[in-house]
Amino acid sequence: MSRWFSKNLGNGTAAVAPTLEIQTAFGNAAAAAGLPTDMALFSKHDMRGNVSLYFSPGASDFAKTWGAQPCEKPEKEGLSLLVGHAFALEHFYPYPKGLQ
Repeated sequence: MSRWFSKNLGNGTAAVAPTLEIQTAFGNAAAAAGLPTDMALFSKHDMRGNVSLYFSPGASDFAKTWGAQPCEKPEKEGLSLLVGHAFALEHFYPYPKGLQ
């Protein structure tokens, strides 16, 4: 499945506790699965300080349990890896050929 999921956690301090809760649970789930390269959790902040979490396609079952909604693949700019394989960002956003 190649569907991404997202969950908006709100602004500023309101987003801290749920981010940490989801990040911890995701870390445990990813470790139990052997940290597959297609299972990653990303975050992004918008101009107003709202925090959104993005679950990669390999994390769709986990995302659904946390009420995340299907979405388009997020833009790479501003995206931060919270949990996942060290090369998850490069896995989902490979460099164009010739620029590697």
